[in-house]
Amino acid sequence: MATLGGKTTVERIALGISAADLEKKLERLGHRVGSRTLELSTWRERGGRERNGRREIRVLQVLSFIQNTVWKSLFGKPADDIQKSVENEGEYYMIDAKPLVNTFISVPAEMGGQLNCGAFLAGMVQGCLDGAEFPAEVSAQSVDNEDGSYPPRTFIIVKFSPV
Repeated sequence: MATLGGKTTVERIALGISAADLEKKLERLGHRVGSRTLELSTWRERGGRERNGRREIRVLQVLSFIQNTVWKSLFGKPADDIQKSVENEGEYYMIDAKPLVNTFISVPAEMGGQLNCGAFLAGMVQGCLDGAEFPAEVSAQSVDNEDGSYPPRTFIIVKFSPV
């Protein structure tokens, strides 16, 4: 990586940007990747056409498609799990125990460890759901592993809008 004045290009870009602003940028980039990957994965999975002209209409089917097909095409493995919230209706959690986007990232000290690069994954899932016409709010949350290992598990929280 190129350095200038002892700082990498990425560090120079990140200076002056808050963790929240950087997460928003990661979400926007993830959204673009997700919407395009959904389209590509749909073409590959179904031979260029949806099942007899139909699209997924069930929440679990579309989440399963994202978990298995989309995740595997981007990261080489499916996401670890999908869980339905017992507390909130229409809320699901997609879990990745070792997200690739967090594996090779070191958060600059200026950000105080507040940056969650899982925002890219949340944006990616949001892009997939928007492309599949499922209105939802998607966010990412990191949860420390019980054994303290790095990277922390990432929970993608999907809140579907009532119909």
